[in-house]
Amino acid sequence: LSGKENVCTSRDTTKKDYRSLMMQKIMQAGAPEIIKGSHNPEDWESNGAPLGEDKIGKLYEVEVDLSGKVVWREVVDTPPDPKAHERFGIAGSFNSWSSSPMAEVPGLHGLFAAEITIGESGAEYFYILGDEDVGQVYYPALPRCTRKLVDVRGPTTVLGNPEEHAWCIHGQPGSRFRVEFQITKRSVLVTWLRIAEALQA
Repeated sequence: LSGKENVCTSRDTTKKDYRSLMMQKIMQAGAPEIIKGSHNPEDWESNGAPLGEDKIGKLYEVEVDLSGKVVWREVVDTPPDPKAHERFGIAGSFNSWSSSPMAEVPGLHGLFAAEITIGESGAEYFYILGDEDVGQVYYPALPRCTRKLVDVRGPTTVLGNPEEHAWCIHGQPGSRFRVEFQITKRSVLVTWLRIAEALQA
């Protein structure tokens, strides 16, 4: 009788079930952050799992960062409102996440612009503030986003590391970029150009 070695591959056993892994991370998450806007606990807000009967049936986006921190956000499918804010500001790593005003571009209603300078790290992060209010943040659908064609979310409050909810511009230290934010009844767009390119456009 001749025998043949029974070889067992690990192809199937190592196939990752990403849904199960994500659920495991969500279940193992630590205590959520609590925003105490007043002394009344009923007014407090949290970025943790939604509780209460009023949350049943609603859709949520769950974000897990590298540290294992979990943030829950309700997904609200509402069209943008160009009249929701009288002005806009830009906050980022270049101004310690405080608000710098954006100027409305003459002749182009709903288009706002600001200029930023790339620091020594070669990268700057930013998001947009409606009415220059930190509770009215417009941010990209992807963390540390370097893409211009990406869904814009908000306005809402963001918690945790602001760089995780921001666009990122890479460039030579000292180079200047023009950041543009446009809001219409149909869409919200964020883009940027190096100043030399913006002048030629």
